[in-house]
Amino acid sequence: MAVLRWTEALSVGVAAFDYEHKRLVSILNELGDAFRYNEDKDMLGTTLKNFINYAITHFTNEERTITEYCTPQSAEHNAEHDDFIAHCTERKYAT
Repeated sequence: MAVLRWTEALSVGVAAFDYEHKRLVSILNELGDAFRYNEDKDMLGTTLKNFINYAITHFTNEERTITEYCTPQSAEHNAEHDDFIAHCTERKYAT
């Protein structure tokens, strides 16, 4: 059972970002499966690390584009990315 299913309602209308969002959803579902099936801590840690690393890659790409087009909310959006990574990293070390 998926934690999150990709639907077109999640699309942001930018093909590259949608591709990366789909990959994040996929890794999130892998993480959900690892929890659901009581995988060992190493497996959980590896999957969470993969999620965090891919999120950082995605956020870097997204922030570069947002900054390039100077959207007014870019600083706020980037701060949300930083908060998300910090939260995930805290969880990684809590497992």
